Amino acid sequence: SQNSSVKGVVYRSGFSNTGTTGVMCSYATYGQGKVVALGDSSPVDDGTGDTGDNLYDGWIQDANGNHERLIMNATIWLTENSTASVATFSPNPSTINFIPTQTSIEIRSDKDTYYNLIITNIMGQSLINKKIFSNRNVHIKLNKNTIYFYQINTGSKNIKTGKFIIL
Repeated sequence: SQNSSVKGVVYRSGFSNTGTTGVMCSYATYGQGKVVALGDSSPVDDGTGDTGDNLYDGWIQDANGNHERLIMNATIWLTENSTASVATFSPNPSTINFIPTQTSIEIRSDKDTYYNLIITNIMGQSLINKKIFSNRNVHIKLNKNTIYFYQINTGSKNIKTGKFIIL
């Protein structure tokens, strides 16, 4: 309640994924900065350490490798400069604008062509993987205040990657 930008993204088993209890991983912005909080050290544990301690291989073995994806995606989000929801890229000679909202996505381009769009969440789970024709809205449903990562490509050529938050 002290910071309305706080969003829980991973919860303990048996807890609601919309509440404020049982949160194992959350993120927020604060002033000009960003914060990601993990409620347990096991996800970053690689199974080595003091032999007198309980050791876990949480990095890869636990959660089918999703801990690694979560932490790497969180690190990428923390190190990027902006959380803007409109990304622009200018390859030669085309201009591409990726415009996401909670209910639609559009790739604006000066070329009428298909693009492959992949959107994943902070856990690395694929949410959208489809061909999108430029300059047309595609209806989707995304959650507010959630970090998403996107990749736009044409065949094997990667055109643009980035992240966005639906506010």
